[in-house]
Amino acid sequence: MEALAHGLHYAHGVPIRKAPALIEDLPGIRLTQGAITQHAMALTAGEIGTRCAALRDQVRTEPVTHTDDTGWRVAGEQAFLMAFVNPTLAVYQVRDRHRNEEVRELIPGDYIRYSGLRPRQEL
Repeated sequence: MEALAHGLHYAHGVPIRKAPALIEDLPGIRLTQGAITQHAMALTAGEIGTRCAALRDQVRTEPVTHTDDTGWRVAGEQAFLMAFVNPTLAVYQVRDRHRNEEVRELIPGDYIRYSGLRPRQEL
């Protein structure tokens, strides 16, 4: 049932608070929002978490990585969903702020080689 809940939420955009009621209505099995969230967190401690950590490390060595962010909510509070992508990978993180420090968790300090930007010329 957890896989169904994650599929509804992550693949189809059903809010996590609505997934339990939807699942109960469909096959008649009771599943709470907390169970779905706890299951997702447990997955990050095992093989999925190990793979995620490896992808985060890989971002640091890629020749090109594009970043973008969008507003997000965590427990009703403002946060940011940050994306780090290129043709071979996509890594996401949610942070309560979007500053240079949050980007540098994955992008090294010599980010000019990533962005293609040149230092500003003195006039």
